[in-house]
Amino acid sequence: MTYTSTPKHLNTEYLRRKLKETAEKLEIHENLYKQNNLAVMEQIVSPVLQCLGWNVENPNEVQPFTIRDSCFPGYLLLKNRVNVLLIKVENLSTNINQKDNLKQAARCCIKKQVNHAVITNGANWLLIELNRRRKASWKTVWTVDIRDYRRPTTTNLLKFISKREIDNIKNFINILQWEKNRILKETWRLMLKSEDGAQYIAKLLAPTFAGKVKELYPDIEFELEEIESFLRKNIMIIQGIEGKTKRQQVNIPKHEKPKIRMTLNNKIYEIEHSYEILIHVAEWLIRQGVLTRKDCPIRFGRKKYLINVEPHHMYGDSFKHPKKLSNGLYIETHYSTVEHIRNAKRLLKKYGYREDILKIKHPYINNI
Repeated sequence: MTYTSTPKHLNTEYLRRKLKETAEKLEIHENLYKQNNLAVMEQIVSPVLQCLGWNVENPNEVQPFTIRDSCFPGYLLLKNRVNVLLIKVENLSTNINQKDNLKQAARCCIKKQVNHAVITNGANWLLIELNRRRKASWKTVWTVDIRDYRRPTTTNLLKFISKREIDNIKNFINILQWEKNRILKETWRLMLKSEDGAQYIAKLLAPTFAGKVKELYPDIEFELEEIESFLRKNIMIIQGIEGKTKRQQVNIPKHEKPKIRMTLNNKIYEIEHSYEILIHVAEWLIRQGVLTRKDCPIRFGRKKYLINVEPHHMYGDSFKHPKKLSNGLYIETHYSTVEHIRNAKRLLKKYGYREDILKIKHPYINNI
């Protein structure tokens, strides 16, 4: 059974015909329903509930909310004298997906001791399920537009809030979720199975991925096509499309990893990470007795600090990669290799030292 199956006791054609009449009424009297909640309740929602088997004239089944209820305009549906569903009614101009609307419905679910609510503006109907583990939280189960009455999904989903099927709503939601997950997994599998699918996903990911690369390494330029090619290749590797040969990761022994050679005031350092350039320079300045707390904060940008007594920038946001220096100061190291070298030289210049006392020989970057 899938979410598109239909309870046999309800006549689909009858329901579709009534939805068509309601959709026409919404179109003809659109201005009225955009301004009047009561008109939406009585002339749109009530007839739909009647089609779904609810006796809107029987207070044992349908109870309108009063102003004293202070929840919202709408109905409380009961079955065997037990509250089973809330209907929150808005005017046609209201966006029912607004968080405040959903939160209000969830809170009223708690007050009325029900697990499900429908929010509607007459045209759009949205079913939510209360999350009992977290106060006033919810998840959206489905949304339908009764103006799309020709679609089988519209009538089939609405039938599951009918009087007869309301007892099975939890089972229906579980089946619906299972079916959604199956569809998503199958679509994902089919997309990744083909090279075209991998290319499509790579195109979608490329702008976001490129933005992250630019943030981390702003001085290194990448073409968008270059990034797309990289992503496509790696997506295909994940699915084993590039061939049956297993990927082998080549681990370079630690002693063979390329080193960065740094010379500071004729002293040579061999380092693995570019941020160590900045730290070595800062520590050297501390040993010279010039880099102290009284100089802080040291700002090398409009809003960002390079060194501070606490790992925070001008407006309180934290350093992304703080390192603590030997004198207790904090230095920000969230930069590219080129920026580390540039900031190190600026530090030297700030305290009256020549920039050329710092020399860098990098295995991958020339002319720095």
